[in-house]
Amino acid sequence: MRRTTVLPSILVTAVLGAAAACTGNDPTPVLGATDGGTSEEGGGPGSDATAPDAGADAAVLEGSLSLETPIPVVAVGKSIEVTVTLDRKGVVAGDVSITVAGLPSGVTASVPPIPAASTTTKLSISADAAATVGDVKITLSARKVTTLESQLVVAGLPGTADISFDSDGIVLETGAPQSSARGLALQDDGKLVVVGTNGSGWLVRRYDAMGAADAAFNTAAAAVIPSSGMARAVAVDPTTKKITVVGGSASNATFLTIVRLNATGSADQGFGSGGTMRMNSVDHSGGSDGYAVALVGADTVVAGRRLGPDRAMLEKFGPTGARAAGFVFYEGAAMTNFSALGVTSAGALVAAGTDAQAAPPRHFAARFVSNGSPDVTFNGGAARTFAVGCRASGGAMLADGDMLIVGSSVTAPQFCETRFAASGDGQLVFARNAPGGGSQDDFTAAAASDNASSVAVGHGGGSQDRFARILERRKDGAVSVGFGSIDFEDPAVPDTFRDQFFAVVSTRDGRFVIGGERSLGTKGLLLRRVWR
Repeated sequence: MRRTTVLPSILVTAVLGAAAACTGNDPTPVLGATDGGTSEEGGGPGSDATAPDAGADAAVLEGSLSLETPIPVVAVGKSIEVTVTLDRKGVVAGDVSITVAGLPSGVTASVPPIPAASTTTKLSISADAAATVGDVKITLSARKVTTLESQLVVAGLPGTADISFDSDGIVLETGAPQSSARGLALQDDGKLVVVGTNGSGWLVRRYDAMGAADAAFNTAAAAVIPSSGMARAVAVDPTTKKITVVGGSASNATFLTIVRLNATGSADQGFGSGGTMRMNSVDHSGGSDGYAVALVGADTVVAGRRLGPDRAMLEKFGPTGARAAGFVFYEGAAMTNFSALGVTSAGALVAAGTDAQAAPPRHFAARFVSNGSPDVTFNGGAARTFAVGCRASGGAMLADGDMLIVGSSVTAPQFCETRFAASGDGQLVFARNAPGGGSQDDFTAAAASDNASSVAVGHGGGSQDRFARILERRKDGAVSVGFGSIDFEDPAVPDTFRDQFFAVVSTRDGRFVIGGERSLGTKGLLLRRVWR
C-alpha cells in the first residue's frame, strides 16, 4: 500500500507531542522578555528586591551562582524549573534578588528572591508556541555576586528540524556526490566529527555546532586518512581531544585500520606509523574490518570481524597502536560478527552483533572483563543469543546500562530491535520486529535518548515508497509519546531512496544528529539535526 504524503519532505507516522505543560497557578509574577530582554522577580517585605548595582558593587563581588542543570532546555509551548544555588561565601547576607537577562522572543522567566535563611531558589522558564528556537546565552546576576553566564536551549517540537543547524536543519555535501556518513562523535565543545567514505576511500570531517565545516581540520585530516576502504566508527578522547577513527582499508585485502588524529586534524605521530595502524596477514590472516570503537583510558578497543569466513573479533591496542600486552583477543565462531561495542559503568566490555551459525540468524552479545577474558557473571561467561531472527547492523549502550542491538529481520520485511541488560546477566528486556513496508527495512544505528529511552535510525521500504526512519522507544518497548516514529521520503519519487541513514548521536542539549547520504537528485553526505 502506498503512503500518503502529508508534508513536502517529511512523512510523520506518529503523533508529535505538542501540548504545553500545565504549571497551575503561580503566585510569582512572570515578566516577559524580548531579544536581549530581562526578567526579575521582586521580593516581599523585608527582601532585597533591588536590581544589581553595577557601580557600587562591581569591586566587591563575593558570592557565586550555579544552576542545577548546566544547559537548561525548554521546549516551545512548555515550562521548566531549574534550581539556582547561591554560594554566599560567608559574606553575602539577607535576601538576594536575581535578574535574568538575554531571553529570546517568546520566552519568559521568573525567579523569586533567595531568602536570607536559604541558598536556593527556583528559576521558572516558559516558552510560548511561537518562541524563537535555538541556543542563546543568558545571564543571572545579583548584588555582590559574580554574574553567571549559561547556555539556554529553546527546543522545537520533537522530530522537527533544528533550523539553527545550517539554517534548515540539514547539511548536504554536494561537492562529493558519492560520500556517505557512517559514524558520528560529539566533542565537548559541541563540534561534530563525521567519518565514512568519499566513494573510494575514507572520509573524516568536522563541523561546528551550527553546521559549518571546519576547513582547516578537514584539509589536515584528508592528508592522513586511507585512500581505500571505509571508516565506520569514531571516538574523541575528552582529555587529550585526540580523535580515533576505525574501519578497514584495502590493498589486496581489507584489514582493520585505526587512524589517530590530533585535535587539529593532523596525524598523531606517536600512534602506529605516522598516525595509522593497519593490521596485516600475519596477525589477521584472511583480513579483518572494524565496526565499533571504545576508548578505555589510553587504550583503544575495537569490535568487528575477521574475514574468511566471518568471525566476531574484539581487539585492544595500546597508546602507540601496538596490540595491548596481556589482553585476551577474542575470535568468535564462524559466521559471527560484532557491529556494536560499549563499556559498562564497572569497566566491562560488551560487544554485540550477528550469530548466523544456525538458521535463522539472530542477535547475540558477549561481555568481557578488562583483559579480554569472558565475564563469568554474564550468562556464565558464554555469549548470549536472542531468538528474534534478526541480523545486526549496529547498536549502542543506553543510559541505564542496557544495550540496544538494531538491524533487520531475516524472516519478514521488518526492522529489528533487541534490548538486553548489558550490565546484568544479559537478560532480554524487549525484542521488537516492526514492519516497515519492504525487503529493504534495516535499522543501521542506535543511540541513547532521555529517561533510559533509545533511538534507532535506518531506512526501509520495498519496490514502492522507500524512506528513511528515526524511531524512539521507551524502556518498556513502547514507542515514545511525543517523538514517536518519523519517516523521511521524497514525495516526487516515492519508490527511490532519497535519504539513507547510517549513524546517529544524541546531544546533551535536546537534539539528535543523524548521518547518512542523499542518493537522489543532489547527492552527497547528509546530516540532519532534529529536536528530540
